[in-house]
Amino acid sequence: MKLIRRITDRDIVGGPSELLKSVSRYASRGVLIDDQMNIAMMYMSESNLYKLPGGGIEDKETIDQSFIREIREETGYEAEFVHELGYIEEHKSRNDFMQISFCWIANARRKIGSVQLSDSEKQLGLTVHRMSLD
Repeated sequence: MKLIRRITDRDIVGGPSELLKSVSRYASRGVLIDDQMNIAMMYMSESNLYKLPGGGIEDKETIDQSFIREIREETGYEAEFVHELGYIEEHKSRNDFMQISFCWIANARRKIGSVQLSDSEKQLGLTVHRMSLD
């Protein structure tokens, strides 16, 4: 995959643009489009921010398996890959945390269950919102 962008604290909250040297976590996330051309976005009420659905890659999981699992957990939908976008480096020097997020575009195929958030995601006030492309 190709590098899409490096994001630092400066891009989100201002301040210096510091690049960290070691990776803290690998993740998979992406754009999930339903049949009505809505995009799934995850809203974090604790910080009043939106992010793409996705999360950390678990042991013995490939990056694409992680994306499919995270989409299912955070949105309740089964996803089908459309396109590989690349990866983003997220340098969060305030927290001494660097994440590499592998990014995809996928179609939502069908609702297969309810949203299954972790306790930490619930504490962040994470909820799924569908936003129109119109």
